[in-house]
Amino acid sequence: MLAGILVVATGCATVSSLSPFRFTPNAVDLPRESVDQLAREMESKVAAGDRAMELTSREGLVIGEGVLQAARTRAIRSDLVKNLLRSGYAVEQRNGTIALIRDKEYRKATTSRERDRNALIIMSENADRWTIYEGLIRDSKLKGSALSGIQDAFYQARIPLLEPGMKYQDEAGKTVSR
Repeated sequence: MLAGILVVATGCATVSSLSPFRFTPNAVDLPRESVDQLAREMESKVAAGDRAMELTSREGLVIGEGVLQAARTRAIRSDLVKNLLRSGYAVEQRNGTIALIRDKEYRKATTSRERDRNALIIMSENADRWTIYEGLIRDSKLKGSALSGIQDAFYQARIPLLEPGMKYQDEAGKTVSR
């Protein structure tokens, strides 16, 4: 009964403002420098195809086995992702994921089988990226508000690694080429 009262009370605006579980806006507790360093190191190792990469925890960040395994899997897949980006039919998005550009030109240039394969590559890559982002939050015991800061750090680390002609979203969200 006490648990039921607690659930009802925490839903109330006046009581939830007193709750110790408040959501911290703007990822104030994010160890930004540590995240930036990790993002740069991990993304350079992924781009290099370092399948046996080792990463060490940093101040305020814990790198669990799930995060490390997702990074290694991304390294294995890195040539496939690079080829999609080189083709001009994929774009690095501001939210830290990658997407296919499914326009008329893409449909004409690829077969149904190739489109299915490309979609699988993108889905797998994004799933591993989310495993990294969410794993860092979980393993490091960060608040959920840290997610956008982590996504941005990894996005910012990827942009300098793009080759000329590869597409990405700029600060305004427009698709541009490097």
